[in-house]
Amino acid sequence: MSRPLFCLVSAILLQNAATKLVDSDELLEDLEPSDIDRNLKIVNGKDVHISQYPYAVSVQRHGQQPPRWIDQWVHECTGTLIGLRWVLTAAHCNIKEENGGLNEIRVVLGATNININGKYKPGDGAQEIKIRHIHRHPNARPVPNHNRVFDTYDPFGISLLELDHDVRLHEGSVIPVTLVREGSAAFATVRKYWSIVTGFGWGIEALRAPFHPLLRFYQAGYTSGCTRISHPNFICFDYLDYPKRSFPCYGDEGGGIIVQVASPSGHMPYYWVMLAMNINGPHCSENQQQALRVTLFCEWFEQITGIQFCLSSLV
Repeated sequence: MSRPLFCLVSAILLQNAATKLVDSDELLEDLEPSDIDRNLKIVNGKDVHISQYPYAVSVQRHGQQPPRWIDQWVHECTGTLIGLRWVLTAAHCNIKEENGGLNEIRVVLGATNININGKYKPGDGAQEIKIRHIHRHPNARPVPNHNRVFDTYDPFGISLLELDHDVRLHEGSVIPVTLVREGSAAFATVRKYWSIVTGFGWGIEALRAPFHPLLRFYQAGYTSGCTRISHPNFICFDYLDYPKRSFPCYGDEGGGIIVQVASPSGHMPYYWVMLAMNINGPHCSENQQQALRVTLFCEWFEQITGIQFCLSSLV
């Protein structure tokens, strides 16, 4: 299947999936009460079902974790599915290949509800896949082992996760996002819609705070200037007060910043385009969302994968 046709099929599946909503309380029924804290998640965000963000991925690591220091799977970062075997995430995510590290990394797709032990509530499209290779951008800065949030303002802080095998596409829960090429006609179309963007993740409110199991989203709006960083690889958004000011935190990095774009030809209602990737600053409550422009990395994606992920035009 050609990439434009693949993107068209994905967009149609996304359109159909967007109408399938589930009450968040129903998603909690299989979790133990001790695993749940409704106040700790994307801060002030709103619970959503995976069908609204079917490209959302939980990047997980296996190891001894507090407070009981037993071996278990835990959510490390959020990722974004861009192809059948490819996930984008932040380069400073605490995952490594060295010394058999790939055996301790997996991604979970198609699940809304992921508890503190990395377990997830099974669904029609829920699946877990091991990682074959971590392609870290060659210009990404090293991250010290003792500080996972060190230098998150890295202008090349992006990684491609190559999955062990293809995902199983599922209309309600597993569909890749659309990417566009910087400077293209598709990008010009996206610019018309980025006054409101959304982000997603399973993160926490502060370092050492309990993990919250439900996928959440937040809204933001494009701003012409970044207050903390000036590198052209970054784009910034002001947080919106809807339903009240919400913002990402630790564990949300790697999640996509998504723009809903109407089809220029009217052949379909709209696309979901990943404009940027949440990198998460060292302080969760900053006034702006700093994000890495994934539209600038299309050539690198193609060099690594041999696939033209980024569209130059939208039908």
